[in-house]
Amino acid sequence: MGWLELTQEVDEETAEPVVELLSRYCRGSAVVEQQVGTEDGGQPLAAPITRIRAYLPPSDDQVETLLRIQQGLWHLGHIHPIPNLEIVPLEDKDWEH
Repeated sequence: MGWLELTQEVDEETAEPVVELLSRYCRGSAVVEQQVGTEDGGQPLAAPITRIRAYLPPSDDQVETLLRIQQGLWHLGHIHPIPNLEIVPLEDKDWEH
């Protein structure tokens, strides 16, 4: 398996523990993105949408690491509900070009 992009939507309460969890297992630190203003349809957002994005490198234990991340999110979800983790495999590319 190649690199995986992991994206988790959270609210302000759960952002910090999710960043900590993803930063523990992923390469580099997790990136926090916040969408304010309007949705794609032009409707105003009731509250800002916060997405935390991190990248899991290919490794022999990638599946086990992903399961640990999902287990950690499951435990956090029992404290404060969070949606499912979005997992997107990234294509191998020559990123310099």
